[in-house]
Amino acid sequence: MRSDYTPAEIEAFVLDFRKYRHVKETIGLAKNTEFLKALANIALRTTYPFPEYSTWYLSKVAEAKSYPLHTIQKELLDLYLNHENPGLQRNVLKSLTFCPLIAYKQGEFLDKLFKDLAAAEVKVAVKVHALENLQKFIPNYPELLGEIKQIMEMQQDNFTPAIRARYKAFCKKNKM
Repeated sequence: MRSDYTPAEIEAFVLDFRKYRHVKETIGLAKNTEFLKALANIALRTTYPFPEYSTWYLSKVAEAKSYPLHTIQKELLDLYLNHENPGLQRNVLKSLTFCPLIAYKQGEFLDKLFKDLAAAEVKVAVKVHALENLQKFIPNYPELLGEIKQIMEMQQDNFTPAIRARYKAFCKKNKM
């Protein structure tokens, strides 16, 4: 498999993906870890459309569930922890829901998930995916359920249908 993708090639791919949204036609590229790493690296850019569309493609790869996204999980965690772009955060969190929980920066990840869940200014999609990622911590830290419940109850009056549905499913899954 190819391992020498140039930034220009990845930029061209992202721009093409933005225009055509050709996930099915290009999903085979996702078998290549170096390609996935190159996409994660291009997401570090601050100029539109690179962070948004490179991570959106990665989220589509994650949904396919048969590609090695876990091989770039550290890069995804770093993207989430170090960037405030809501589109990037939404896409990265969605991708991470399909990855197992790892020890790498686990405390920082947990703190940021709680911060995003509690912040009123955070976009609904980021909150939804933060809640989904918090679910992975519950088997090892069941005491987090009380904190999550408290945060969600404080915001209940401002729930959108999306967050209401996700929280209801979360409660059902955790028998709350």
